Amino acid sequence: MMRRSIVQKGAALVLSAVVAFTSSPLFLSTASAAEGGSVSGSFNVLSYNVGGLPDLVSSSNPKEYTVQISPKLNDYDIINVQEDFNYHNELISQVTLPYLTTTSGIAGFGSGLNSLSKYPFRDLKRITWDKRSGLFDNGSDELTPKGFTAATYEITPPVKLDVYNLHADAGSDDKSLEARRDNIRQLSNYIKEHSDGNAVIVFGDTNTRYTRAADNIELLMSENGLRDPWIDLIRGGSIPADGDALMDASNLNGPNYEIVTKFCIAEVKRCL
Repeated sequence: MMRRSIVQKGAALVLSAVVAFTSSPLFLSTASAAEGGSVSGSFNVLSYNVGGLPDLVSSSNPKEYTVQISPKLNDYDIINVQEDFNYHNELISQVTLPYLTTTSGIAGFGSGLNSLSKYPFRDLKRITWDKRSGLFDNGSDELTPKGFTAATYEITPPVKLDVYNLHADAGSDDKSLEARRDNIRQLSNYIKEHSDGNAVIVFGDTNTRYTRAADNIELLMSENGLRDPWIDLIRGGSIPADGDALMDASNLNGPNYEIVTKFCIAEVKRCL
């Protein structure tokens, strides 16, 4: 668990998650020079790949567990879910949060990306990846319009955040790796075009690892000015070397355990 400030000026941060569903509390503080006042507060966020593929093809049992997830979502302020396909009604059946995206659709038709929020949001955009790979293998990413979403959240007047949800191409074959690199670049370019200078949070299932040489998650640092506190604070500034995945489960919050769900928090010039 980490606490970070979102202020008018500062460095951008990328929070790497340590579990398949993960949350982080965030502290927000901003001041308006024109008004001479300040706004501060905190909120928490959750990223959760809910595995909502049809029960017959799922590796788990979403028909049973999705309804169990539902009431637990009320403990969070902004939630991004991935693979929310065939059990969306069960997922939201006990949710009391007031702002929900309309379901993207069942598997084969929707992206599986949805959001639930304590805060109102507007200008929701659903963007499909330019490249996807794998029809009946290597993640089967071509069977559904995976991509990312973008929306502006009004945390408290006048504070606004651009929030992104994503599910990048799966698989480790050459074509999947190529598609995933293109996904990250497409997202990076979109953020530069549509959120330049804004406060930004990006969180979802990136399917990337620092240790995988063919991935390019570092692009969000070099092109969008993001930094990863897992690297800065837990690993002492050391980016993992290419090689075997870091899977030391004896310490899920330690320097040698990385998973593909990540939080990206841009602490930038303005959130007013």
